[in-house]
Amino acid sequence: GLTASIKSNGLLEPILVQPLEDGNYQILNGHYRVRAVRRLRHKTILGHSYPCDRRSALIIFCTSNLLTKSLSALEEAMMMKGLIKEAGFSLAEVGELWGHSKSWVSRRLKLLTGLDSTVKRELDEGHLRPRLAQELARLPQGNDQRRVLALVKRYYLTKDQTAHLIDWWQEAAEENRLQL
Repeated sequence: GLTASIKSNGLLEPILVQPLEDGNYQILNGHYRVRAVRRLRHKTILGHSYPCDRRSALIIFCTSNLLTKSLSALEEAMMMKGLIKEAGFSLAEVGELWGHSKSWVSRRLKLLTGLDSTVKRELDEGHLRPRLAQELARLPQGNDQRRVLALVKRYYLTKDQTAHLIDWWQEAAEENRLQL
């Protein structure tokens, strides 16, 4: 759709780039527009150059992605991880960018490290809400998470019901879990 729009109306909004030391440019905002223009085989694209440091570039990139597309919880977590590891952001600073608390950021990051691959896939495909995934991350990865996920899906459990089930699960004997 974007390619067709640019073909018939031209590029209505320029991209935003950061000049690099080697003479090239890094796209900060407008990746989809660049792809669309390339499909049309245009040699140039209208853009604004914005010289900035790495930290500012990451902020622009993250906020433009937050505004222009809905990210999955795992995509958000990957962006947050990058801000913390690459640019030295604190949890509180990342939270400010997303409009949440640092504990929210911490729970979101836990999705990257605390979830079984099956549960991650369910989350990434949109079959599991992030808040339910955060509850499941309280369990050890593997069989426990998958078994509780099956119960959550089978009985359409809410976040509070899932939290209660996980509290029970952590204290229950295996015999009781099998009966459930």
